[in-house]
Amino acid sequence: MTSSIAEIDSLIEEIERLRNGSHEDNRKARHMAEKNRSIDPRIEALFQTFWLFSPEKGPAALASLQSHTGIPFVDARVGYYFTLNGRIDEGLALLQRAADAENKFAQHALAVMLYNGEGMPKDVPRAVEMLEALAAQGFLPSVYSLGAHYYKPPNEARGDVTGLNLIRRAAKAGYPAAIKNLPDLEKAAIMFGVAATSY
Repeated sequence: MTSSIAEIDSLIEEIERLRNGSHEDNRKARHMAEKNRSIDPRIEALFQTFWLFSPEKGPAALASLQSHTGIPFVDARVGYYFTLNGRIDEGLALLQRAADAENKFAQHALAVMLYNGEGMPKDVPRAVEMLEALAAQGFLPSVYSLGAHYYKPPNEARGDVTGLNLIRRAAKAGYPAAIKNLPDLEKAAIMFGVAATSY
């Protein structure tokens, strides 16, 4: 079956969208990449990005991906991998290149690094601005991270549930970290007398 470039681009976009969602969406994305990996070298590269953090398959995946840098989703994932493995300057350069190409994963990773001052000077207001822009587009990792930023018990004690509601929104959409942490956050909210609100 021959696919047009537009169809392949659309498939890659859908795989990337799914991969940043729930565990189930991530499994679907990995399956779609595996099923279609022979169609186009970019889909093969996308499939390899799923294995970067695997102790068994990671080294081979990284070696394979080295020839695909310049593709935004490859730059984003390899850049992130590098930043977590002590190759900060290389990782930041790849993340920035991917972020400049509108890759949401790279933009999110840079925002979190900026928020924490990892590999760059800490700038919480700029990081929050970046996370807000991504959250407004529905990017679940940013919705959750923004919720974590705003979730502070003193805020909830005053009735400000902005952070809790963002985390609830991410959990409702199936984002794994939000699902994992929401029960404890809900208990804390009850302790502060915050009623459940819609999200």
